[in-house]
Amino acid sequence: MSSSRFLCAWLVVPAFAVLVACAHASSEEATAEDQRSTLYLRTCGGTRVEACFNSAERHLKGDGVAKDEARAATLYELGCDGGDTRSCAALGVLKEEGRGVAKDAAAASKLYAQACERDIGEGCGRLALLYSEGRGVPRSEPEAVRFFQQGCAHDDGLSCNNLGALMLMGGFGLPQDVAGGMGRLVQACNRQVATACETVAEEFDSGTRTRKDPRLAASYFRQACGMGLARACERSASAVAVTPQPAATPEEGAKLEKIRAMCDAAGTGVGKGMACYLMGVAYEKGASVKENPGRATVFYKHACDQEVQEGCAAMRRMLGLTPEEAPQPEPKQSVLESLRLDLPSTPRAEPKQSVLESLRLQGSSPAQGAVEAPKPSVQEPSQFQGGAPGPAATSLDPLVRLDAACRAGRADACTRRGWLLMNGESGAVASAVKALEAFKKGCDGGHVPGCLGMASVYLFGAPGVPQDEVRGQGLLEMSCARAEGEDACTALSDRIVSVDVGFERPAQVMQALERGCFVHGSSSSCSRLLSEVSRSKVPAERSAANLDRIKLQACRTRLMSACKELNLMAPTEDAFVRRQRIACESGRNPDACADAASAYANGAMVARDLTAALRWGEQACTGGSGEGCLLLARLHDAKGLGPQDPVRSADFASRACERGSWQGCEMLARALRFGHGIAMDGRREQEAERRACLLKPEKARRTSCP
Repeated sequence: MSSSRFLCAWLVVPAFAVLVACAHASSEEATAEDQRSTLYLRTCGGTRVEACFNSAERHLKGDGVAKDEARAATLYELGCDGGDTRSCAALGVLKEEGRGVAKDAAAASKLYAQACERDIGEGCGRLALLYSEGRGVPRSEPEAVRFFQQGCAHDDGLSCNNLGALMLMGGFGLPQDVAGGMGRLVQACNRQVATACETVAEEFDSGTRTRKDPRLAASYFRQACGMGLARACERSASAVAVTPQPAATPEEGAKLEKIRAMCDAAGTGVGKGMACYLMGVAYEKGASVKENPGRATVFYKHACDQEVQEGCAAMRRMLGLTPEEAPQPEPKQSVLESLRLDLPSTPRAEPKQSVLESLRLQGSSPAQGAVEAPKPSVQEPSQFQGGAPGPAATSLDPLVRLDAACRAGRADACTRRGWLLMNGESGAVASAVKALEAFKKGCDGGHVPGCLGMASVYLFGAPGVPQDEVRGQGLLEMSCARAEGEDACTALSDRIVSVDVGFERPAQVMQALERGCFVHGSSSSCSRLLSEVSRSKVPAERSAANLDRIKLQACRTRLMSACKELNLMAPTEDAFVRRQRIACESGRNPDACADAASAYANGAMVARDLTAALRWGEQACTGGSGEGCLLLARLHDAKGLGPQDPVRSADFASRACERGSWQGCEMLARALRFGHGIAMDGRREQEAERRACLLKPEKARRTSCP
């Protein structure tokens, strides 16, 4: 089960786009769209172009299907032709390397250019390498530099690494820029590029271009070693030892999170800058968090952006730009105590009445004959269970577990259960009526994605729930005004555009996007706002000052194109990931742990951090989340990003299957079929496949199960 945020983004926003298309498209266009959907369904296993990329990835890696690079290339090509630029970049790699298709660097360069134009950083970086070597394109150092810059602006770690090295040495016609080069290398190191961490360590170790600093050299060598770079491990073994820090108390941890929230909050000012400065000190000294000089540098830069001079000085020091003899003041006491901040807790206000009542709308009554969900109970271990469910998992059935959490007051659990019921997952019969009841509980409890789920059902109707566009739009307006309503504001602007209410539409659209961008920190709202402002007929709106204001905020939301234009480093994580991480660290929300782990594993909305992904994935799996167990199984798989361990991969796939993940069951069946990390067993393989069919969404059960 995907996170509620991702589900809402997939189900709600595209629906508005469909609505717009239906309002203006001819019958011939609708027929063409149907033909494309049929093509994607038959060829890629889904009705959307993204299914081609996912199916190609499975064939490329042999994930549940026979490994077939030629088939993967065909699917990537179909996805690329359909507008999925990730597929273009992936097809370019196969053509460049001659895997599954004829080797053709010229064709690869065109595919990379196509991906780069749509902000796929890997495409920019790979195109830059072709220009630097003269393969498939004329050799051109200026073009290589330009595309490295574009790739780094789109947060591609390898592009940042190569650009940083060129700036550091003054290569490819660039003037030597030690500050800029070190900054890009640190950015690449934060994106898990081990060689970038090693280069930074070498700079601090030699002191040729930067200040000689054995402590920072040792820290970066250890980071590179942790990413699997063996030669860095040899250097780290003889490096300066780390001074052990006392374990953080819960009070210190809570206080640090409040400081982080102050730094990440929208707006500007010295208070925000000082909070970022303190986060930098915490990561530099390893106070209440794991020591991480790269993250410390980023936080110091945020402080410097807010005109906090201490942050600017610290950033230069972390980049090795201050003299060796320059004083480096140590905090007199712990980082948190030294500020003596008294940060009052400000819990989110809960609605005084139900959402429907607050909108003066008539709520739906429960459907006749609706069956109440079973009460939570401890299940007996079954043959699929690979490990103990842990103290937080009173039930391994997702519907039962989420129902228990919902009853206990966890609003996000109500919303997540609603999506299971909507799609008919985990053996449930798809029911929009029951899903609507669950969404309402989540919405009334303050979980905005629950309100978005309700809005989606009302706006487009569903079996048993008549369409009610007034109620649906009212929910979007209310959700946009709430805390954490970033997706609602973007969806509301799409809705307003789709129905074209007349003269007042532009002002309403701008208001929704402005709130989404500046109040909620939504990168999608910022991107849309920039687009609307750039073509506005109001001179003040499209002025350079206003555009720069929006671009600065957009960069703070991790919109990489805006960061590139302003030549700024992007934040390490966005607001959604931060909320999920905080909810995970509370110890009571394994589903939030799974969301955070997935984001850190994939580098989505956050700098990739496999250590964090593994840690929070373990917490999610132990707490009962099948998605957490599935992520760990994939990370430990032979083709995964984490430490390869087929035994652990099979074990976590078994746990994922037990906890209601049909993908986990399929992964377990494959391990049992080929003996990967577990003894071959045909009977258990068939049982795992049958369980996978039981857990799949209802539509998938009808089409792919016997």
